[in-house]
Amino acid sequence: MKILLAEDEAIVAFDLKMDLEDEGNVVVGPCLTLKSCIDAIETKCIDAAILDVDLRGEDVFPAAEILNARAIPFVFHTGHASATDLQRRFPNAPICRKPMPVKKMVLKLENMVDGSSN
Repeated sequence: MKILLAEDEAIVAFDLKMDLEDEGNVVVGPCLTLKSCIDAIETKCIDAAILDVDLRGEDVFPAAEILNARAIPFVFHTGHASATDLQRRFPNAPICRKPMPVKKMVLKLENMVDGSSN
């Protein structure tokens, strides 16, 4: 899969990128800011996304709304955000609490991508 990665902590971002690539995925990013995330969504072809909720003090929700509108599956990868608020706002987006093994996130995304193509 071609996965957009939005994560503002550089070490976490590059570890995730390497792990995702080790699993055979192509990674777009990492996007460290909301602007770079939205730019990537608008200019790159992606199958799915992993979104940190807070990108340098900005909520990732505008990017999530674009992904929703384009029917591109995504998961939230967060350590602090309220699961209740996220599920209310984005009921189809799984919440992956940090730290979560990359294999589990990829499996969630694969299931969502396979489900959206049926």
